[in-house]
Amino acid sequence: IDFLAEDRNHEAAGGDLLERWFPAEVIEPIRLHVVAKRYLCSSEQDYYEQLSDASKRSFEVQGGMLSAEEQAELASNEHIETAVELRRIDDEGKIQDKSTRAIEEFAEIVARCFHK
Repeated sequence: IDFLAEDRNHEAAGGDLLERWFPAEVIEPIRLHVVAKRYLCSSEQDYYEQLSDASKRSFEVQGGMLSAEEQAELASNEHIETAVELRRIDDEGKIQDKSTRAIEEFAEIVARCFHK
């Protein structure tokens, strides 16, 4: 099976799964995860070049470069800055042998983000 042959909208699935527990400030950047990659590729020359071959392929399947109008519209989205930050964190997660903190260290942060 070629999982990169079609867009499976993982960003929507993740947002839909988590929205009953987390507020929009957490969910919307997740939903913008793919478009944030398209935004970065369209607005930063070097961003596309640092993507893996698989990520470049999924980029094309997910819609490729944004038009100037799409970039301008997205720039006005209140969640795009956080989505771009999330995208960069995701990129760092793909670095082999990168030292990271244990997941337990994030429990308090996650707990604070739950709906009250």
